[in-house]
Amino acid sequence: MEIFKKLPDIVGQRFSWNSLKDVFSGRIQSEETIQKYFEYLGYSFILANVFYVDISSKTVRMKKQKKLTRLIG
Repeated sequence: MEIFKKLPDIVGQRFSWNSLKDVFSGRIQSEETIQKYFEYLGYSFILANVFYVDISSKTVRMKKQKKLTRLIG
């Protein structure tokens, strides 16, 4: 439920998995857990994770900051 309460503040903002640990005020301790929750929301077509694309090398940089976009609503 904590994720759904914070989503309006996060959508469209650049973030890292580590920075989201602070956003969820210690309730979620692990970056892996946060990443899994957002993957599940993506599988449910609620959100989409948008990763950084390096145009010059035509590759996705998974470790760079990412954004979320809403798919429903």
